[in-house]
Amino acid sequence: MLALCSSLGMRTKNCGGYAGWAEIGSGEELCGVLVHLDVVPAGDGWEHLPFGGIMEDGKTYGRGTVDDKGPAIASVFALKAIADSGLPLSRRIRIIFGTDEENAWTCMDYYKEHEEIPCTGFSPDAEFPVIYAEKGILFATLDKEGTVEEDKPYIRNLSGGRRANMVPDECHAELVVPEPDGSFVRLLELGASTIPGTHICAGGPVVKVRTTGKTSHGSTPENGVNAVSNMMLLLEPFM
Repeated sequence: MLALCSSLGMRTKNCGGYAGWAEIGSGEELCGVLVHLDVVPAGDGWEHLPFGGIMEDGKTYGRGTVDDKGPAIASVFALKAIADSGLPLSRRIRIIFGTDEENAWTCMDYYKEHEEIPCTGFSPDAEFPVIYAEKGILFATLDKEGTVEEDKPYIRNLSGGRRANMVPDECHAELVVPEPDGSFVRLLELGASTIPGTHICAGGPVVKVRTTGKTSHGSTPENGVNAVSNMMLLLEPFM
């Protein structure tokens, strides 16, 4: 991205590999345009290659085309158009490229420590016409202590999800059934019949369970189906 901006006549800088910027204009004050080039994991189920950038029927398909690589490239050419127009600018305009927006924002921590802070700015990473606030992000870890009763079924392994800011589309569990007479599995299958996307594989004392859902960005969980939540619904009556 910085090579592209440089070829378009902008001043550029790589900020230690954490972030970068491209700038036009002159003046003491700085206006920032904050974009990010990182994306959440691609996940599965794509009809087009997630990083192919395929254009079809007037649309570009790919992970991050909306959030936020499409707006980032649009901002670059907007600055190019302003520079080519000869429009007089009272302050510099700098596009700041982040690389960790979807995670811990280490890119902005580094930028703030080493680079100039804009006096004003905006981020083309939202809906038209303007959004002035966002929901907060909470990464929480819940721990529960308990004891295993060897004569009762218990969870040996449980895992699901790819990233904290993505609705998990798959969850796996391994259950140990000390006395596998079939009754526990039958009850489990009965519960699974009410939860779409549930698969049970029973063999001896270990029962493997997989729930599948639909992933979605953490900002729009209502568009996804949470496989971990479905696993909890399935197992709660037995645990």
